[in-house]
Amino acid sequence: MDNKKKYHPEKFRRIEIEEDAGEELTRPQLSYWKDAWLRLSKNKGAISGLIVLVFIVLLALIGPLMNTYDFDEANYDLAYLPPKVQGLEWLGLDGKQTYEVQGTSKEEAISKGLEAYKIEELYIQDTEVVVTKEESESDYLTVAMEVDIYAARGLEDQYYWFGTDSMGRDLWTRIWKGTQISLYIGFLAALIDMVVGVFYGGISGYYGGRTDNIMQRIIEVLSGIPNLVVVILFIMLLDPGLIAITIALTITGWIGMHGS
Repeated sequence: MDNKKKYHPEKFRRIEIEEDAGEELTRPQLSYWKDAWLRLSKNKGAISGLIVLVFIVLLALIGPLMNTYDFDEANYDLAYLPPKVQGLEWLGLDGKQTYEVQGTSKEEAISKGLEAYKIEELYIQDTEVVVTKEESESDYLTVAMEVDIYAARGLEDQYYWFGTDSMGRDLWTRIWKGTQISLYIGFLAALIDMVVGVFYGGISGYYGGRTDNIMQRIIEVLSGIPNLVVVILFIMLLDPGLIAITIALTITGWIGMHGS
């Protein structure tokens, strides 16, 4: 018995395909931003860099607001405090300071250290001889003296997350305040470079001819001047500040934008 099915031509209908139908898109067209995001998301390095950049920008904005210290608040009694973070003492961020002191004996070294750093003995957490007389070239031994410096200075309830500098200013606040200034100068300088460069290049390209020739010669003259020299001169001529730095960075920085 023949199991093969027989198909009759009457059961089929010829389909006419238009010539332009083969070029039609079979899926919706992606927008510019969606296509850019798909390309970016496939680059793991770019995504990692973007996450780090966003994290830094967020900390720069909210970092100085996370404590009550001002970035320019100086107190010489709080100079060189070590970092102390509540809840992270087990990571070593406990505010303890280690001083190395010398003496002919361990007791004498500790006594000299307490007197020199004006610390009471009850704030000493631990002591250890790190260099004995036999190991040193003199008759003195060296003792490492660990001190709870926050308690010694009456700061048990205060926390300086990055410690303090030589003037007793909070380093956490100063770092993120400085980051704000760096981001401000970077974004503002780039924006001014883009606006001036595109405007200059647009005029040069639109009018062309003699105008373009003169403007290009000006660009060549400016390009021949070292950028560092221009920056130094403008900072010397203008009063120190953000405006002076911004002008100094943008005075010749737009040159590369005019032909973009």
